[in-house]
Amino acid sequence: MALFTEKEMRPSKQRNTDLTVKHGGGSKMLWRCFAASGTGCLDCVNDVMKSDDQQRILANLVASVRKLRLHQRSWVFQQDNDPKHTSTSPQKWLQKAGEF
Repeated sequence: MALFTEKEMRPSKQRNTDLTVKHGGGSKMLWRCFAASGTGCLDCVNDVMKSDDQQRILANLVASVRKLRLHQRSWVFQQDNDPKHTSTSPQKWLQKAGEF
């Protein structure tokens, strides 16, 4: 690996360079809602998020709305058209939950 300094356009000294070591390909996503009255329940998704994870997050959203004592019409739930949001399973969950 050769790195160059901007000033002199010559290779930088190895003592100033740290090599990056990458491990595995895992990922974690943390999800939490927030409002002026506080923060909601924290949810962790390991690796790739699936529709089951989406439904668990929605259930945590319901618990968070109750915890934060938000009125039904005082908050907005937003999501994009990602396939895990628009698949049949989460859509059925939302219809069943109705206006939580």
